[in-house]
Amino acid sequence: MLGDDADVMIQELFKNYLEDAPKRIDQIRMAVEKQDASEIREFSHALRSTSISLGLAKLSQLCKTLELMGKNHVLESASLQLQLILTEYQNVESTIQRDFAVSSAI
Repeated sequence: MLGDDADVMIQELFKNYLEDAPKRIDQIRMAVEKQDASEIREFSHALRSTSISLGLAKLSQLCKTLELMGKNHVLESASLQLQLILTEYQNVESTIQRDFAVSSAI
């Protein structure tokens, strides 16, 4: 579907993701620190959407869980869920760097 430039386009998609995701994670982290349910929902949804669009199902599911916590104003385990997201993001980042030769933005 992407033609001859598929590899280049995929690398660019992952490069953009690695530039954007840490910013979104920082937004989530600040929202969790403030216990701001609305922001937790919003920022988790944004990271979930970009993650699932690249086929990062596990990370997307973790974000969905945190998004629902924000939606339902149930934030007792939001910090723990954020840690799970951070751990999975590190796994994703390593895989992208290894398999697609894409460098991290940070």
